[in-house]
Amino acid sequence: QLLIDFRVKDVTPPKITFTKNPSYTNVNVTLAWNFGEAAATACILQSPGSEPNPVPCSASWSSNGLQEGYHTLFIQASDEEGNSQQYQHRWYVDRTNPTVRVYNAPTEFSNKTVLQLSLSCADRSSCSYKCRSHPVDEEAQFADCPSRVSITITEEADYVFSAYAIDSVGNMGPVMDIRWTADLSPPEMHGLIDRDVKCGDPITPNVLGYPEVVDNTDPNPVVEYSDKPIANCKTERLWVAKDRAGNDAFTIQNISFSNTVRPQVTGQNLLFVPCGDTDILFDEDKVRDVLDITHACDRKMQVTYADSIPVDSCGIDLTRTWTVTDDCGQSTSFTQDIRILHLSYPDEPENGQVNVDIGHPLAWPQYPSATHYNVYIWQHGGTKPTGPIAANLTGRYFRPNEQYPPNMRMVWRVEYVVPSANGSAVYVPGPT
Repeated sequence: QLLIDFRVKDVTPPKITFTKNPSYTNVNVTLAWNFGEAAATACILQSPGSEPNPVPCSASWSSNGLQEGYHTLFIQASDEEGNSQQYQHRWYVDRTNPTVRVYNAPTEFSNKTVLQLSLSCADRSSCSYKCRSHPVDEEAQFADCPSRVSITITEEADYVFSAYAIDSVGNMGPVMDIRWTADLSPPEMHGLIDRDVKCGDPITPNVLGYPEVVDNTDPNPVVEYSDKPIANCKTERLWVAKDRAGNDAFTIQNISFSNTVRPQVTGQNLLFVPCGDTDILFDEDKVRDVLDITHACDRKMQVTYADSIPVDSCGIDLTRTWTVTDDCGQSTSFTQDIRILHLSYPDEPENGQVNVDIGHPLAWPQYPSATHYNVYIWQHGGTKPTGPIAANLTGRYFRPNEQYPPNMRMVWRVEYVVPSANGSAVYVPGPT
């Protein structure tokens, strides 16, 4: 049987397959490819800042000494039938040596027994690292290390950590050295003794003494102290010495007091309380604000009180007896008269009034013997201002210079200024 065959004309261009086409290289560059069929090639190199330049090539192309930057090789391929196609490959020539950075490095003097260092490099491509860590008077070889390095310190010595980076194209950076002194020993403190003093005598370290502090590396450790009253009429003085590596030492000096004196208590002899504010009489923080309590020995004190009658209504007078007892067993009493005022509403606006004009004046009733008035205004739900919006008014009428915020609930209070027999002023709060 006779078979007749024929060959169809090739109308497709050569198809390139790169076998070596890096994205980054150093100064030595080799690109390689094949087409799967016979093909003639012509290449043109485009380098930074220069005109396209024909270069010889076949199935590969190599060069060395290229400048840093992006380069492009254009490859024109033509098969035997004349089909042709242009291909290209673009890559970056990296001639810059990477610089290693070390993070979490120890300070010049360190008491850390485990160091966790982090390495990074400034480079276009990724980096690997070589490093070593050793006492300064010993030798060690560089070895591969990860970007996170853990160093264990077991003895006191001068250390050096060295590292350098190698980027993905083989450029090697300079060595970075980190030096420090490992100081694992705390300072030593001597020379302190417990002291007995009379109450009221100075107890500063200039009088009772400073400790002698010695450290193996720091000639001037930081020395501080704090005092804390403790039982049996004593003060515990805690001394802390810290060297520049962060090591610290502690010692305690006990100070005992003799000839103790009573606490000193002063305050307002007469306290006025608005009818709606009687809860402040049972608020411990606010209650203590009305007293001035001191102690010559700076002792810890307990404050208690007892009222002559229950606080269960307005318009009453009562006597409150304060008792201040220190931890040495000494106590002092202070008597205070408290007047809870009758409930008295303002003249205008009325309490709870709505749709008040944004410039409405305030007016209030008279209080016996009052000569001047202070006015406070604030938004409902807020905190009463520390100072009045108007002070030392002589009339019982005030129109604010600024309008009230629209659609806002407001609170106000008048404070009556009443001259006392000794020439000072007594401040009587009105209702809120």
